[in-house]
Amino acid sequence: MKKAILLPIIAIAFLLSSCNNRYVAEENCSELDFFKNGYKALVTKDYKQGIQNFTKVLELNPEDPEAFAYRGLCKYYLEDYEGAIDDYTSAIGIQPNYAEAYDLRGIAKGEIGDKGGACEDWKMAFQFGFNDAYNLINEFCMEEDE
Repeated sequence: MKKAILLPIIAIAFLLSSCNNRYVAEENCSELDFFKNGYKALVTKDYKQGIQNFTKVLELNPEDPEAFAYRGLCKYYLEDYEGAIDDYTSAIGIQPNYAEAYDLRGIAKGEIGDKGGACEDWKMAFQFGFNDAYNLINEFCMEEDE
């Protein structure tokens, strides 16, 4: 009987002591812990928590283009398009051939009505190997070239 009660208590104590819990004391967490928690928050649509975790990643490593891109995606889903664009721009500044960041920035630019900027970004995304951008270029940018 004692074993049956003790096992759940040990499991709970482990969960509370690890950085897999977003409420744990931050000094115990690594960059990777914050990144994983940010990704989990993004997947579960807890975008504000995602922003907090990716911001912590960037405090520990301000040169992480993926953390900027994922934080930008969280901002995008919260309809903070300008904030998302800023984060995608930071990711591209760190990694100039980051095709997905160009694609995402193009989508955010489209949301604010910057069709020309969106088309430029999708063309860069395609140039850097993000083939899905081709459909966006064909759908939204063909008259830009004519």
